[in-house]
Amino acid sequence: MSKSMSPFRRRRTQKSAADHPQERSPHTQAELADDELELVLASQDRLLMAEAQAAEQHAELRYALDCVQHMSKQPDGRWASQIAEMIELGDAAEPWHWARLTVAAASRWITAMPMPLVARTQREIAAAAEGAEGSMVPEFPGWVAGRAAMPFAIADYVLFDHLMIEVFLVQWAPALAERAGGGRSWAETPGVVYELAGVDGVELQVRSRRDGSLRSVRHFSELVGLSPGDLVYGRLIEVPGDPGLMFAAPPIVVDDVVAQRLSRPSADDELLGEPFESRCASLGAAVRSGSGCRRNEPTASECVPPLRRIPTDAAVHADRA
Repeated sequence: MSKSMSPFRRRRTQKSAADHPQERSPHTQAELADDELELVLASQDRLLMAEAQAAEQHAELRYALDCVQHMSKQPDGRWASQIAEMIELGDAAEPWHWARLTVAAASRWITAMPMPLVARTQREIAAAAEGAEGSMVPEFPGWVAGRAAMPFAIADYVLFDHLMIEVFLVQWAPALAERAGGGRSWAETPGVVYELAGVDGVELQVRSRRDGSLRSVRHFSELVGLSPGDLVYGRLIEVPGDPGLMFAAPPIVVDDVVAQRLSRPSADDELLGEPFESRCASLGAAVRSGSGCRRNEPTASECVPPLRRIPTDAAVHADRA
């Protein structure tokens, strides 16, 4: 996150006022019909989104945030606040901070790609998740459920089941991959249902529904709003530090019926991979099942503001001392 002017910033300063309809004079905007202005703004937003994604992939976070904030319609989710958190951390950002941002950036990249696989995945998972309830914006920062889980399920399938995370890390965002520890093993990470077991400081204990093993992973507020014993679906990726595992993205809350469905692949699935339609149906069911899951109101100490500074390992150790 160098303070010197990057190619992205130079290109932005060279843009004329004509490229920014929201900065035109009132007289100029008044001459545009409402539908014409909407089309111009939508076109400008697409350009800004592309610029923001490119800057994010090059770890030019200040410029990426500037692009997002200049969009006439703010994108859903926590994109702006997530980048702002990383900017606030600055040089104190650790590999696991970068890992969470990297997977989020990969998700934004893949879901915007005009690929038949992506479009078909979106259609099939949406069809299987029909009837899912809730807001499209996650209620809590550590997990997703219902309609808010839809984009996470789509990105999860294409990035990991089809190894597109490897393409992103190597060909599109090596700057992010380097800061996140490389991500060499991420593409091999299976999707697993885990039972939340408990939390101790920065460590969250989870038990695999696949083999019963107990893992210690970095706590990203997965237990805020949930309880020990609740079930989530996600992928644990390796990162530098202790603990050396973390959820690649906020896991999806599921019920026991879907957990059993996701945890029992057939012999053919183990050898050849689960068929596309079946896999999308399972992920759609996961999205739908979380709609009715019990949620606990966070205590005052657990409440997380929209923009927060994620603690570093050094800060945590200092507090314990």
